[in-house]
Amino acid sequence: MNRISVLAILICALRGIGVRYGMARIAIIVMTLMFGAAGAHAACPPAAAGTTPEAIELNRQRVLCLQQDLSSETTRRKLEMDLKAMERSIQDLQLQRRLDSIPQFTPVQPPLLPDPSRYSL
Repeated sequence: MNRISVLAILICALRGIGVRYGMARIAIIVMTLMFGAAGAHAACPPAAAGTTPEAIELNRQRVLCLQQDLSSETTRRKLEMDLKAMERSIQDLQLQRRLDSIPQFTPVQPPLLPDPSRYSL
């Protein structure tokens, strides 16, 4: 899912339930973190063959680059999962609001009739 669609979904979901200040603040924080973590990935240098100090240094830099990419990807996925959890929570709130708006049925109690066995014909 690209950034625009995530942003559009989040905005629609937040508008749909009439968001309070706290919920909007959480959404803004999540979007900021998500867009920061999902930035352009730097291309890691290719693996260098050999055991020279230069090759070892290049491989160390490559490993560090790969670790940073993995870390940012993990953070991005966690934020996506959190966003999906928030969307599910919003959907649950919307459903609860719809269920709460259904008028409650109160059965009408029939009038009490006298016991027919008391009266003989």
